[in-house]
Amino acid sequence: EWRGPSGWQAKGRIGNVDPARLHSQLAPLPLSGPLQASGDRGALAFEVDLSAAAGADRSTGLALRHLQTRGRWAGGEMDLRHLLVRSDDARLQGQLRLVPATRFGQGSLTLEAPGLRADAVGSLSQARGGGTLRLDTPQLAQALAWVRTLPGLAGRAIPELSGQAHLALDWQGGWGDPHLRAQLQVPRLAAPAADGATPWTLRRGALTVDGRLSAADLQS
Repeated sequence: EWRGPSGWQAKGRIGNVDPARLHSQLAPLPLSGPLQASGDRGALAFEVDLSAAAGADRSTGLALRHLQTRGRWAGGEMDLRHLLVRSDDARLQGQLRLVPATRFGQGSLTLEAPGLRADAVGSLSQARGGGTLRLDTPQLAQALAWVRTLPGLAGRAIPELSGQAHLALDWQGGWGDPHLRAQLQVPRLAAPAADGATPWTLRRGALTVDGRLSAADLQS
């Protein structure tokens, strides 16, 4: 559907998009749903809402159940005003603004997954930035088991650990050499006996980082 001399609008439906074709560690659960797009003077606005069929069973891999996004691309900048990704057992939601040419990013994201919750708000580029990250893992073993299912991490040497950990991180400055202020609280951390190693348990541990990344002060 055309509107005006320079603008256009289109509506349609995407059917049976197989995530496994994008990455072999994603479950082959086809996603379908409506798509809307419009353009005007070089800018592209879009809205996508894809879901797996109700009752569809996963076979292997991470099962994506729902992908919903609304955003705009203009002048080399991607503005995702709404982003929601849901799998069988996890949910990522937030907003993002990205400028690939300058490697700039800004936004807020919340991740809820088995054994963990993460909240990040801020901006980051090479020379400037600032924000916060909060990570809570009340069930560390469950969280690490979920991390191992993520695309690209299968077969990686992720340790077998159990316990709880809480991270509070603030940063100021760009990713080149930001000023970090972080506190890691570990009420309990344990590793089982594996490959002949001696099992161990840490209780009431704490780690504090304060300073530039290149020369931060580390205290335990």
